[in-house]
Amino acid sequence: MAFGLFACTNEQSNLTQENSIDLSKFEKVDIPGTNFQRVIRKNADGKVLEEGLVENGKRNGTWVIYHSDRDVPKVVANFVNDLYNGPYFEFNKQGQVDLQCAYVNNVLHGYYARYRVGRKTEEGNYKMGKLDGVYKKYYENRSIVQQENTYKDGQLHGKTRFYNEKGDVIVEYDYENGQKVKGGIV
Repeated sequence: MAFGLFACTNEQSNLTQENSIDLSKFEKVDIPGTNFQRVIRKNADGKVLEEGLVENGKRNGTWVIYHSDRDVPKVVANFVNDLYNGPYFEFNKQGQVDLQCAYVNNVLHGYYARYRVGRKTEEGNYKMGKLDGVYKKYYENRSIVQQENTYKDGQLHGKTRFYNEKGDVIVEYDYENGQKVKGGIV
């Protein structure tokens, strides 16, 4: 049985992923007494599209990318030396959170959740890039759990349950180190 996860990935962001950022399209303002510059990228009409801090040419601190047609953040990400470090968020055009996760040196680490129109659709925890602990997927437009898996070091380990729309368990499996050891239709 396959379990689909849509992880918090760098490819969903418009932030540049190279080791150093091309600052040629950004306005730069030195911050006196530091090695930091505040950088801003604007469109032809002068609307801010992206802004953040760089130190010695590398992204550091909080960066914000805005929706091109609204003054609402699309992505808020934190960097240390051009690597994702800390909280990462994606927002829809209404300003509601679509994605929440955290990174350590470009690797997912910590709480992860996806939302649709303000309602949580899935959640779990990552430990150095691997699912670890309970992962839940919810029925669309409802707060009822559809699927619940337990992971250890990126492998199914423990109970996996599927629920009907009333919240009753309909299928339950036990896993050890990624291998199903028992279970079936309840």
